[in-house]
Amino acid sequence: MVRRAAPYNSKMTEQQFWEKLEMRVRRELAGLKDNQLCRLTCDGFSAGTFFPHEDGTRIVGQVWSLPEEEWDFELIVRRRIEAWEDARWDELLPADDVTGWMSVDLERKVLKMDPAVAYPDTDPSP
Repeated sequence: MVRRAAPYNSKMTEQQFWEKLEMRVRRELAGLKDNQLCRLTCDGFSAGTFFPHEDGTRIVGQVWSLPEEEWDFELIVRRRIEAWEDARWDELLPADDVTGWMSVDLERKVLKMDPAVAYPDTDPSP
């Protein structure tokens, strides 16, 4: 799949988004109270494809090092994306002061992210 650069008015490129999301996921994992989950880490994403539907879009692919292996990921976008260049990458990155946007399925090895359901983090310590 060929990806074009983000439109000139975008504040963030796709590559910058995936790099920043990797760091954001690491911080979110480190802040989890569950000892099994807070030991997990993230060493990068590889977006495979996206699935537009009437309520938005699901972006799916692989995420590495959760722990030391390839997992699947699903990123829920609450707006319809018809092409990669339509994505507003800066709007998809969860803010640093929110939580509740990520879930980890240890059995199925799936990381699911839905930034739209995030809520303020009342305990910002990692």
